[in-house]
Order: sequence, then C-alpha cells, then structure tokens
Amino acid sequence: MKVEIQKNLEDTIVGGYRYPHITSMEKFEIEGFDSLRGAMLKLGDKVIVTQQSYLGINTVVIYEFIEEDMDYIESRISLIKIFDEGFEDSGAAIKFALKNI
Repeated sequence: MKVEIQKNLEDTIVGGYRYPHITSMEKFEIEGFDSLRGAMLKLGDKVIVTQQSYLGINTVVIYEFIEEDMDYIESRISLIKIFDEGFEDSGAAIKFALKNI
C-alpha cells in the first residue's frame, strides 16, 4: 500500500509522520521519536529509521551522515531515501531497507 508523501523545505511527511531533511539521532529522540512504534539503527554511514504513524502506517527512511562529530549520536544526518510501501510492521520495513540500501 503506497502512502501519501508531502514535502516542504524543512521536512517530509509520510503517512502522517514528520521526517526532517536534516537532523541527528539525538534530535529524533528529543523531538518525540517513539521507539515502541519503530526503530532507529546505525549501519555504517547510514541510519535506518522506521516508524508507525498514528494512522497505523509503517514506513522506513534512510539517512546518511553529513558530518563526523565526536559522538555519532550528535552528528547531523540527511534524509536520502523514503520507502513508502506501508509495511506490515517495523521488522518488515527494516528487512526491506537492508535489502535496498
């Protein structure tokens, strides 16, 4: 199931969840990332983020590190891919991302 994607200058909204174009792993947590409804995984120079929106839609996005900070959690990351297939759950979204990164 494809989901609606809305883009503006600062973020992209996928299935009702806002993904900033530039952020950090730390900022995701501070701004309300719900680890009970998704996952955030560092994989080399990429970060895989899955989230279930309030609409019940599971999506996955891929970020790439754009700076090297002392602690990668504080380093800035940039949105590079959005998979809007509307996955069954976060596990299915992660599996898809790992095959398509």
